[in-house]
Amino acid sequence: MAGMRIPNVNLNALSINRSFSEEDQLKRTGDQPEASTGTSCNERQPAKRRRVEQDEPGAGGRARDRDARQQPAIHAHLRNDITDRHPTKSERPHDRAPADVSASSSHRRPQRTTHGWEARLAEHTFDRAAGKRPREEREPYRQPKRPMHDLEWTAADLHRAEHQLDPAAKEQLQEQREQYRKWLSAPSREAQNHNARLCVSVAKKNALACHIGCGLALPFLDENVNAQTNAQWLDKYLLMIANARRATGAGVTHSELNRCTEVAAQYLCKTKWFDGASLTQLAHVGNKLSKHPNQQACMDAIAWIAGQLNQADGLSGLDGLHSVLLLNAFAKNFNSGRCERAVARLARHLQRNHSTRSSLDPQNIGLALNAFSKWPDNPDCQSTASLLADMLASNRRLRHAMDRQSVANALNAL
Repeated sequence: MAGMRIPNVNLNALSINRSFSEEDQLKRTGDQPEASTGTSCNERQPAKRRRVEQDEPGAGGRARDRDARQQPAIHAHLRNDITDRHPTKSERPHDRAPADVSASSSHRRPQRTTHGWEARLAEHTFDRAAGKRPREEREPYRQPKRPMHDLEWTAADLHRAEHQLDPAAKEQLQEQREQYRKWLSAPSREAQNHNARLCVSVAKKNALACHIGCGLALPFLDENVNAQTNAQWLDKYLLMIANARRATGAGVTHSELNRCTEVAAQYLCKTKWFDGASLTQLAHVGNKLSKHPNQQACMDAIAWIAGQLNQADGLSGLDGLHSVLLLNAFAKNFNSGRCERAVARLARHLQRNHSTRSSLDPQNIGLALNAFSKWPDNPDCQSTASLLADMLASNRRLRHAMDRQSVANALNAL
């Protein structure tokens, strides 16, 4: 041991990036929301830049130009430090090189050493640093998504396609419409619940689809029936797609089911066939669409539902369960201004209605807290979250009835 030469290792260099925080985003199925990024109670989440809706002021080119002019000034002091860079619009996460490759030597991450206990210490510290990302590198808002499929069409295209059908095609369309509605409304839907091929054939093989540019149409929907009926048909179709995903096969892929989901979402927000449908029914539609946060059409449809809630005369008929379904759906689209306003209105609704608030079970309380945590600076979200936290703190029965997921949602949100 006396003759062993111990290398001169700078242990201070091995302790950098200790302030990194881990990202533990959890993916769930069913009605569970996406988990927020885990942070300590004293840290504030990075400010989210709200996406300007198309129907809001400032959605034109001048607002984008103003943002472009402000961007260099805001981040001028960060340009020389690659670990502090915010991603630009043109950057993709996989396009960014690791800091230890492109940065100067003074900014490189610690390299592994191979000498005794120092090697073990360096490896432990290196893995901690490599497994975490600095808070500044996290994307502060969800990047706008492009349509996953070429399904662009307008309500005028749909109207024109149906009215230009010849008499024989119109008769065929009416027969298909009645047949598909019969399938969707059957008391026992075991056959079509797991029939992925049926979901696709409903949208593809009809007299209307071949006259639409995207090649997909939902003939069971009709502009001549009331909005509530159309919303019920659409909800049943989305349920059939959700069940079919568990048993895809026979030449049908998840990509084809995604296309069917996307065209269903576009019917909701591109036509006026659902204007005035009850918020209770739209809550179920939004709940199913919220399972697809990576499909822009689904997020646009959820924002449309938020607009319907914002325009409603009152929310007196909305119970606790459907309020939470809407909150959970809006939380998936947290960059939408319409969704934030809708969540704030639902928060005020829960504040004013003690009976509605008291009807929430532990799972729904966790989901509601998760939704409010997406907008931590909104005063309505703050005050209602405090009321729900008081309910948990003062009610032993509620706390004991919470399962693991409810506990995780509540702790993460609070």
